[in-house]
Amino acid sequence: MRIWPTVGLQPTHRARRCTGHPTLWRSAVGDVLLALSLPVLVFGGGIYAACDCWWRRGHPAPPSPYTHRAARLAEREMLLLAEEIVDDAHAALSPLYDAPGPCRHTAA
Repeated sequence: MRIWPTVGLQPTHRARRCTGHPTLWRSAVGDVLLALSLPVLVFGGGIYAACDCWWRRGHPAPPSPYTHRAARLAEREMLLLAEEIVDDAHAALSPLYDAPGPCRHTAA
């Protein structure tokens, strides 16, 4: 009876159904270690998340610049800058609009 399927990768050694065979024992231990490594990784990730949560409670992050108050202050500052630009442009160009020149297009 074959242990490995006929299609695909074949083992380099002949596996036997003997429990005392060292190759099968090493293979079984490797499979067990692989199967146990996944729960260990999940458990380790949970411990890391719990410690990170505990650390952040004691050391909160600085306030975020992306709050509604920060947005309102930035909007107000931008509006004041735009008003200053418009006022400067109006002051610089107002002589052009004060005295109207002669109209070139006359109705005939």
